[in-house]
Amino acid sequence: MSKSSEATLLGTILNCRNYGDVSYRFETLNSGTYGNVGGVIGYSQADIIGCENYGRVSFTTPIEDLNLGGTRPAAGGVVGATIFNLKECYNFGELFVEGVWAAGTNDAAGAGSQGGTSFGGVVGCVGIYNKNSADYPTVGCNNYGKVNLNIACKTAGGTAGYFSGVVAYSTNAVSDCHNYGEVDITTFLANTYASGVVGYTTSDADNLTNNEVVNIKVKGVTSADRTLYMAGVVGRAKNITNCVNNGATTHIVDPCDIAISTIYSGAVAGYADVKIENSTLNAPYSLTTADNKASLRCAGIAGQVKTGTAPMYTAVNCNTTEKASITLSTKNTKANYIGGILGSCNNGIDGCTNKATINVTTLEPNTGTAIYYVAGISGNQKETLNNCHNEGNITVDHGTSTCPLYAGTLVGKNHTSACIVKDCTNSGNLTIINTASTDQKIGVFGG
Repeated sequence: MSKSSEATLLGTILNCRNYGDVSYRFETLNSGTYGNVGGVIGYSQADIIGCENYGRVSFTTPIEDLNLGGTRPAAGGVVGATIFNLKECYNFGELFVEGVWAAGTNDAAGAGSQGGTSFGGVVGCVGIYNKNSADYPTVGCNNYGKVNLNIACKTAGGTAGYFSGVVAYSTNAVSDCHNYGEVDITTFLANTYASGVVGYTTSDADNLTNNEVVNIKVKGVTSADRTLYMAGVVGRAKNITNCVNNGATTHIVDPCDIAISTIYSGAVAGYADVKIENSTLNAPYSLTTADNKASLRCAGIAGQVKTGTAPMYTAVNCNTTEKASITLSTKNTKANYIGGILGSCNNGIDGCTNKATINVTTLEPNTGTAIYYVAGISGNQKETLNNCHNEGNITVDHGTSTCPLYAGTLVGKNHTSACIVKDCTNSGNLTIINTASTDQKIGVFGG
């Protein structure tokens, strides 16, 4: 189906299935090629309902040449890029993508217009850039195949990459979608949004689960002051509700000569623009970073919820269970906010419980300039903490570092006078290992 200049609904694709393999590879310079690859549909302006893919989908370029590649591609096990309704579509085949691409520019011409590379187990890109639509949601889509991505950005340009087990990028709401396939993502881009279910939706994410291993590795960034959003379920969304991670999640950020601005890493979500609610971690989560000039926000539920005046509570009824664990080995030169529930929160947290063990190893040298905030609930808290409970043991191995450390079983750092802590309890142990004299504030509240 060809791409029109306007977003016009062009019929329905219903109950179609693919059992064969689909492979697309180009080996010449294609700076203007918008490649859309899918097991059933490459590009669509139709409603897509009940379609399934059983074959292997492969989309490749020579990854060793950073001047060779296409622009703004999208690939998925079922569909590469689409605009309208996407419902009850399943992928059972492997999605394999390896290559070099430029992100292109943003426009409103159709699906794939977000100005990034988009690769997902079911779909790469849904919707139109900067046009959220509640009328055309993505509902009930599952991935069962392996997602294997090895992506780099052309030296000539590019802004962002979106990668996931189910939906890579969407401007429409995403709900009732689940990943059952292993997800392995390696990137060398500018900004990265990567996760087990949804990479980035500018709308809401509801009732999503990841049930398999998610491995995300960032080999570096292509320009300074870029941002990483990494998660087991949702990289970034507006409102995140009823999301669960049952799969082991591993995030690795290699040493990078170019400065990364911020790393948002969470076992469930990297970043919520408004609120995260009724979400749970049931599996191990680990993050390793080294020699990065970055600020870090990471946690068992979400790295951070965005600053805002409303609602009062932006994290509600979120929990990590006894099956969960949080392990960090980190070396960053800016502030590091680490929590069992949230890394950093500028609004209130209500009714959340951490039962995961938390083990943090700081790799800063004796002359390091970083600051660490570690806690069972929130590493950095600015407003009310209500009815929250920590039951997990916390261990921080601060080595020989002289970097300031604020560690608390509930809150690492109370940053404002508006932070009121009420009806909260702790039953976990807090252990600090340090062989140097540092500015340390340790307790139920670090400082």
